[in-house]
Amino acid sequence: MATRIRVSTGGVEVRGPMFDGRDVPIMNAFFRDAKKLVTDAGEEQVRQRVNRRAKHPTNSFASAVTTKDFAKGKTIIADYPQVLYGPWLEGTSSRNASTRFKGYKLFRLTRNWLRKHLTAIIQERLDRAVAELNGGH
Repeated sequence: MATRIRVSTGGVEVRGPMFDGRDVPIMNAFFRDAKKLVTDAGEEQVRQRVNRRAKHPTNSFASAVTTKDFAKGKTIIADYPQVLYGPWLEGTSSRNASTRFKGYKLFRLTRNWLRKHLTAIIQERLDRAVAELNGGH
């Protein structure tokens, strides 16, 4: 013989930032701040790498490293036309195929470094956003 269990509730009250719309500005601020933290860390990594690799660093290339907003998102680049030799230093120029210099891979190595350290870079800001979503506790 089957047993039946009946459960009823007097009502459910739903409260909090996710239900009253306060979460949208908190999450927008988190994503904006996280993108800034990641691009700043990426720019710094590229600058450090070029200064470590170059035999006689002039800081010309490092000072041209910047972040640009494109349709697909923020991208760290060596600002063109200020730096014409950026692809050659990276190793992606057709000129690299005909010379012994195969490039420093500054941006590719930085991309891998950012992927590995992403959580550590944004963790503090994420904790703050979660605290705000929990009502500031």
